[in-house]
Amino acid sequence: MIPQSIIFDTLPDSAIIDGREYGINSGYRTMMAVEITMFQDIPDDEKLCRAFSLFFKDRIPEDIQAAVDYLLWFYRCGEEVGTEKKEKSKAPSLRGYDFLQDAGLIYSAFRQQYGINLKRTTNAELHWWEFKALFNSMNEEVKMAKVIYWRTCDLKGLSKHERKFVARMRKLYALESPDSTMDSKTKLAKRNNDMKAYVRRRAQECLKKG
Repeated sequence: MIPQSIIFDTLPDSAIIDGREYGINSGYRTMMAVEITMFQDIPDDEKLCRAFSLFFKDRIPEDIQAAVDYLLWFYRCGEEVGTEKKEKSKAPSLRGYDFLQDAGLIYSAFRQQYGINLKRTTNAELHWWEFKALFNSMNEEVKMAKVIYWRTCDLKGLSKHERKFVARMRKLYALESPDSTMDSKTKLAKRNNDMKAYVRRRAQECLKKG
């Protein structure tokens, strides 16, 4: 799959896998639900089945591996899996948000900064790639951006007073996810590998459930 531009290219609303076209749910709510599913404390094969049932409209591709790859590519808004540059530091970064736990803050941020009412914006009206572009561009004036900063900022270089304040905010806005301190790219790679590991022995069962 070729990297795409949110400005210059038509945003994908279907998947071409093994020469066949599959309808997908490309809206922001679908992919928020997929991400929430991937962080749930359930077996990885069940995560795969749930993610597929959310993402693919009518039928799941028979080539499960290709379906996994496409889902991850779409989730990353067109960025190829495995092509990211190596980080200079191996230290994991902190996870900045959770779509379920931070739903209120995200809703308020979009109302405040963009005038978008996510409660009234249907899944079909806002493509996932558009949503992520807006979400990643929140300014420092909105509470959600501040919370992300408090959760992820490097304490080095901060004054004693600032470190104490950030520590208090981290405790106040701590994420409940059990793997909240795992680097986001590491989590994505782990989820990809977990999915692949289950494909061989559970793919047919997953298809039957669909």
